[in-house]
Amino acid sequence: PLEQYYLYKITDNNQFVGFIGGWVIDAFFYIEHFAIDQHIRGSGYGQKSLTALCQLYPQIVLEIDPLVDEVARKRLHFYEKTGFVRNDYVHHHPCYNAQYAPHKLEILSLNTPFTLSQYDVFNHFLVNTVMNSHYL
Repeated sequence: PLEQYYLYKITDNNQFVGFIGGWVIDAFFYIEHFAIDQHIRGSGYGQKSLTALCQLYPQIVLEIDPLVDEVARKRLHFYEKTGFVRNDYVHHHPCYNAQYAPHKLEILSLNTPFTLSQYDVFNHFLVNTVMNSHYL
C-alpha cells in the first residue's frame, strides 16, 4: 500500500516552499497533508500548487475541519477557489493515536460531490490502509 503514497515537494528556485502528501485510491487522489511554509503563506504558492495537482489528478478528495471558526471558513474558501465542493457525508476521521476518539471533518472533492460509492471506497481506504500505514 505504501507504493500508493506520493509526497510532492514544492520549491521555487530550489527553495523549499511546502509539500503535498497523499494517496492514489482507485481513480482519485486523497490529499492527506498539504503545507506551505508559514513565512510565505498568502503569496500564491498554495493556490498554484493545488492547481498543478488538479491537473495531474482530475478527481481529488480531502478533509478540512468543521466550519466552526474563521480559520476553517477561510480554508474552505481557499479550496473552493480551485473548484472544490463540500460533500454532505457525516465523516469522522480515525485518530492517529488510539487513545483519542475519531473527530468529525468535512469532505471536499474536486468539481463535483462524491457519490456514496466513491465516499465508501475513500473511507474504507482511509480506515484500512492509510491509518494502518501510520503504525508501521
